[in-house]
Amino acid sequence: MRLTASNLEATQPPGASRVTFPARVRGAPGKIRVSEEEARAAFIESLLGGTFLYSVETPTVNKFGFSGPPSGSALFDMTLSDLKGARILNMEFKAGGISPESTNVGSIHKDLQKLVQEADPGMWFHLLQSADSGSISKLLTAFAQQLCAVIRAPEPWDKPKLLILHLLVLRQGFSLHKSLLLAEPIPSDSDVVSMLGFSYRIRRDKLEIKGENGWSVAYR
Repeated sequence: MRLTASNLEATQPPGASRVTFPARVRGAPGKIRVSEEEARAAFIESLLGGTFLYSVETPTVNKFGFSGPPSGSALFDMTLSDLKGARILNMEFKAGGISPESTNVGSIHKDLQKLVQEADPGMWFHLLQSADSGSISKLLTAFAQQLCAVIRAPEPWDKPKLLILHLLVLRQGFSLHKSLLLAEPIPSDSDVVSMLGFSYRIRRDKLEIKGENGWSVAYR
């Protein structure tokens, strides 16, 4: 059958996403690539027909200088606005496992710095291809450590600050969602780690929750 716009529509269940993860052709042929780009594209799909406007690679209002004095605007992966164009949510997308010892943990710090120091609420959307009984805990520990460093930095930020975290795990088919309200007095490092805790294990490829700690859990 020759694909056309009309019969392509007919093959799609209502509300189904058209985002697909491409197969690698080098390095690990056949293995799919899971990246933040697919996460952002799927999120954009979910907005279609709604009442939000969005922009990608949105310049920050403040100036940033991650390796020196503030020199110019940085970029958000995506920003949601109301129908009048007023910003209501800045977003950063990430993919892949991260632990406190990872060489790329610095990228979390830079993106959190942007989300925290801008006046509007911020959201961190993290995509994982799969999870085991330690991967989510390592990711949240790395996130907590970098968040502590950002909120204790000398650069000013508006308080209270709403920061939303969303973790999506493809293979096991679940997502975690939590909103943090950072206010005076600034929470201690141990309090931040405690706020982000999630007690679980993965057994026979299924999520078993021991303690939600305020996280909302949704299943595919």
